Amino acid sequence: QDDWGRENTYPHYHAGWAMAGNTPFRYFKQSEHRGGQHDALVVHWPNGIEAKGEVRSQYHHITDIAPTIMEAA
Repeated sequence: QDDWGRENTYPHYHAGWAMAGNTPFRYFKQSEHRGGQHDALVVHWPNGIEAKGEVRSQYHHITDIAPTIMEAA
């Protein structure tokens, strides 16, 4: 690793290390199988959310969430 960044190097992890670094998710960051797309989000809006204390697992994207939050604000 001391040679990383020099002209004859390709400074990337091999596939095995990419998978290990992404544990417990499958594949690597550039795949859409949770590893590259899985981030937690906590929303606290006690007067506007009927379902209280539920954990949701639906796939969402920031383009869906941001306009909703801005409209609610």
